[in-house]
Amino acid sequence: MVDVFFVLVLYIFGFVLLYGVVRLAVKHAIEDATHRQHRRALPEEIFFPGG
Repeated sequence: MVDVFFVLVLYIFGFVLLYGVVRLAVKHAIEDATHRQHRRALPEEIFFPGG
């Protein structure tokens, strides 16, 4: 039972770590896409300009 709990904790930790890495990558991608703009743009403005 302890082994199952340990594996579950490892799975949760790995999932949270993966989620954090993906979020960081998306944040950097958005910043790179808006690097030429002077003001901070919303993600909606990137995908739907002028909308």
